Amino acid sequence: MDKNIKNKSKKRGKGEYGHLDCYRKKHLRWCVFWFLVILTDVVFSLVVFQTRKTLFTIVGCVMAIPLAQNVVALWLSIGLKSLSEKDYSESEEAAKHNGITVLYDVTVTDEGGVAFYPAVTLENDRIVALSLRKKNPDEKKMAERIRMEFGEDFRYIQKNKLSDFHKELKKMPAAKDKQRGRDKKSREKLLELGF
Repeated sequence: MDKNIKNKSKKRGKGEYGHLDCYRKKHLRWCVFWFLVILTDVVFSLVVFQTRKTLFTIVGCVMAIPLAQNVVALWLSIGLKSLSEKDYSESEEAAKHNGITVLYDVTVTDEGGVAFYPAVTLENDRIVALSLRKKNPDEKKMAERIRMEFGEDFRYIQKNKLSDFHKELKKMPAAKDKQRGRDKKSREKLLELGF
């Protein structure tokens, strides 16, 4: 069994398998923390001063800002589903064939909402994305966004079935040495487009 599956509960960076679960857990913990701090602040104000008209009430209102930020972050991640461990292992096996890097739990946010891709690969100025959600933007809209962010020479391919994604991975040629640095920068830029 892959070590990324065993250590799924540990902190994961963007693009790693299990990142979405860690992201949710982190923001849930912060929501609980800020809620308890605000509740303690208000109860303390009521018990000690026997009124809500104190400076502690204002402090509680200000502390509602980080609570709201974490609630929104948690809300945006609800409904997004990572690949299963079996699908993850199969994707890694298909990518290993050509030495391709696969990014997992990739999000792209814009004014229209969140586009979620359980698996994405970016090699040789080509992005192949697995889209299993019906709410994701259509392929043409996403291709336009990719061209706008990365340049006209990038090609965007969206697959809606895991088997088609694996076939595309096996067909992709490995990047040449000259291209690898550019691909790495492009992967980092892709991960910056979401959470």
